[in-house]
Amino acid sequence: TISAGTGPEPTDPPVDGAAAFVRELVAAGHRITISSPRAASLAGLRGVKLWLAEHAFPGDLTVASRKPPADLYV
Repeated sequence: TISAGTGPEPTDPPVDGAAAFVRELVAAGHRITISSPRAASLAGLRGVKLWLAEHAFPGDLTVASRKPPADLYV
């Protein structure tokens, strides 16, 4: 969980350390997908992407409304 809020667009700050942890994973060569039910709508998808950018998450993350198949979920 990187954000604990509800609604179509995130409004709360990220969980402490989340952005730094995601940046470390990207730097280590991992592909990261942010899974959020908010991304099921275009407004929610835009809101999540904007929120990620505003909180210093890497810009090359994939945002999806469902969890994709993965080797690991964090």
